[in-house]
Amino acid sequence: MRRDGKVENIAIEMARLNIDVLGISDTKIPGTGKIHTVKNCIVYYSGSDCSKERYGVAIAVSQRIEPAITNVIPISNRAMMLQINTKPRKLNVIQVYAPTADKDTAVVNDFYADVNKLYQLTKKKR
Repeated sequence: MRRDGKVENIAIEMARLNIDVLGISDTKIPGTGKIHTVKNCIVYYSGSDCSKERYGVAIAVSQRIEPAITNVIPISNRAMMLQINTKPRKLNVIQVYAPTADKDTAVVNDFYADVNKLYQLTKKKR
């Protein structure tokens, strides 16, 4: 997604296919933040602080969904969550980029710990 035109192409295809929420993996965008496209799409992304990002996740939403977004939770370059105020309940959209089987056990364990953090944030308060 770091190459010119990639984000705009995603926005065009989302509009063409009438998609309001789209999860994206392997974005290779460093840091966290959001990108506004000229095609009325907003891309929230989560990567590492390294300028040579190897992984990264993102969630793209149409402009009509953006006002309903209540929280963006970037956990790591492999996991993030968007919380959307829908009715009758809030919607949690989790995007992950799982490590492949050849990765170290520590990388896999970190990934599952990140997913667990997000999962804990989705539970109802009692």
